[in-house]
Amino acid sequence: MATWIRGISIPVAMVGILGFFLPWVAVSCGPMRIAVSGYEMATGSYQDKMSKQGIDSFRDELSRQMGSRPKKSPPRTGKTRNHTVPQNTIQEQNTIAQQSTVPALWVVPVACVILLLLAVVGLPRIPTVIVSVLAAAYLAYFGISSEQQLNDPRNTGGIFTHEWLVGFWLGWIGLLGPMFVAIFRPSEREQEEMPPI
Repeated sequence: MATWIRGISIPVAMVGILGFFLPWVAVSCGPMRIAVSGYEMATGSYQDKMSKQGIDSFRDELSRQMGSRPKKSPPRTGKTRNHTVPQNTIQEQNTIAQQSTVPALWVVPVACVILLLLAVVGLPRIPTVIVSVLAAAYLAYFGISSEQQLNDPRNTGGIFTHEWLVGFWLGWIGLLGPMFVAIFRPSEREQEEMPPI
């Protein structure tokens, strides 16, 4: 087996595993921004960040950094610098956060580990393509359904924006990179027929 296959596919699969623990998506409202990793979404640990207490502590820290006195939790509305967030919108966000654990997201790092092991044994074409396609199909489903929820004014109140971050894109690279190497590498017969350099 050519060493370049391992040299490319092993690091690419490792990048996909690393990307799972890096920030995947950031939700913003004015100067307030909360980033969540794939691991936090899969385990539900991001709920601390998205809870009312987490948002209030973030707001207090932001006020401290800007040189003003931190505000206590307002009774009627949550305020950011240029936006007023209705209290019911914050409660809706808290409800969404509590209901939105995504344990199936573990498919991405597990698939990258399998691709890493396949890269070590020579990256056989059919198993590599099957693992990559199945995991990428789930990641596409997750991305599309998340995009719909994050763009729905009933969920965001029309004041929250979002962006996909580096971890999400590294997950794609980790899943698709080994598949493309497996598809486009020469077969063993073609390697035998190639003249020595």
